[in-house]
Amino acid sequence: SLEWYSKILPELNRDYVFAKDVNQKGSKNYCSVNNHNEFIEWFNEQIKTKKMFNERHLWSSIRPNGPHRPNELNRIEIRICDFTSDIKKVISVVALIECLIHEYLKNNNWPSVLNKSKTELDSLASFLNDQENIVAKDGLDAKIWDWRNDTERKCSEVIKSLYLSLKPIASEIGIIDHLNPVLNILENGNESTNFIKKYEKVGQIEKTIQFFLNSESRKNQDDDKEEKWKMLFHG
Repeated sequence: SLEWYSKILPELNRDYVFAKDVNQKGSKNYCSVNNHNEFIEWFNEQIKTKKMFNERHLWSSIRPNGPHRPNELNRIEIRICDFTSDIKKVISVVALIECLIHEYLKNNNWPSVLNKSKTELDSLASFLNDQENIVAKDGLDAKIWDWRNDTERKCSEVIKSLYLSLKPIASEIGIIDHLNPVLNILENGNESTNFIKKYEKVGQIEKTIQFFLNSESRKNQDDDKEEKWKMLFHG
C-alpha cells in the first residue's frame, strides 16, 4: 500500500529502507538509503558487480517495485509467504497483513521500532532476516520475536493473537470472511510443513508430491461440486 508506505517514511526520515536476503552468491547485503537517487545508484551497482543478476533479482521481504525499476517505482511489495496452492489461504494471509496496515493507519499507532536510529534499524534488518530463517526451519512452531510487547512466542501464537485483535478491523472493512481461513492454517499446519512431515513419513519425494497432487485434485473436485450446488440453489 503506497498510503501505508508514505505514512512510514516520515517516521524513518528516509525514502527507502529494506534488507536484501541471502542471494545465490551467498552474501548478505543490507542497505538503507536516503532518497530515490541513492537507491538507483545502489541498485545499478548490484547489477554491475553481479550481486544481482538482473532487475528482478532483488529477493527482499519488502521491496520497492514498479514498471521500470529502479527508475520508476509505484508500489512497495511485501513478500508474505511461500507458494500456497489453496487460494483461500493465500487471500487470508493477505487479509491479515491488510488488517494490520489498516489498524496502523486508523489508530496512528506505529510500532515503536520505527523510532530507532539508522544503526539500530540496520541491526534490526539483520535480526529479522535471522527470524525468517528460524521460521523457514521450524514453521508455525518457531519461537519468534513479538514486536508488539518485545517478547518471544511461538509463531502460531503471534498469528492467533493478531487474528483476534484484528477481527474488528476485518469486520469493519468487510473482509472477515477472507481473514477466517487463517485459523485453518493454524489448526492444520501450513503447506510446506505438512509437505516435510509427509516426506519424513513416506521417505520418498515422488510419493510425497503425488500425495499432495491427489489431495489438491480431490479438493478441486469438491470445490466444483460446491459451486454447482450454489448455482443450483441460488438459480
